[in-house]
Amino acid sequence: MSAAGVRWVGVDEAARVIAEGGLVAHPTSTVYGIGGRPTPALDREIARLKGRDEPHPLIRVAGSVGAIRSEAAGGWSPEAEALAGRFWPGPLTLVLRLGGAEGADGVAVRVDSHPVLGALLERAGGWMTSTSLNAHGAPPARTADEAAATLAGFGPARVPLVLLDGGALEDSPPSTIVSLVGERPEILRVGAVPAEAVERVLRGVREE
Repeated sequence: MSAAGVRWVGVDEAARVIAEGGLVAHPTSTVYGIGGRPTPALDREIARLKGRDEPHPLIRVAGSVGAIRSEAAGGWSPEAEALAGRFWPGPLTLVLRLGGAEGADGVAVRVDSHPVLGALLERAGGWMTSTSLNAHGAPPARTADEAAATLAGFGPARVPLVLLDGGALEDSPPSTIVSLVGERPEILRVGAVPAEAVERVLRGVREE
């Protein structure tokens, strides 16, 4: 338990909290995030904690490429296969249509490379939502102590909320985001993966 009352837990306990409908602050390969089961109720609770008026679209992180591929009904393209094969696990986020029922904008998904998050996903059913752990407008946490301080500043949560320590994270850009829901792939945000590296993979697909 931290000085501010934030409960620090191990991987098994964090997975139990997720299974019971709670939230976990967790490491990723870029920043600390906060997430749980992909449900509208938890999306609203995360938005409330972060000081947002409305839920913000959340990334879904998965434990394997296969988990995402199996959900991308009609949306797993040669471009998705090539980008996933080159950059996953890693800081590349793809916007895909999952299950054919997620709307025209698709869902942002990633297989992250942080081993602690990977262990959590393995024990928590392979999927969870994730968004950066920060108050609205503030920089995201990059250490467990910063994560604990951020959680303490949120005030009381309406669901169980715990912190999974993943150590200090290197100062790195956020993930690069590529949308594959339109007629052509589109880079929505350039981050840890350079645009040139993404374009090189996509050119390889077009030339096949």
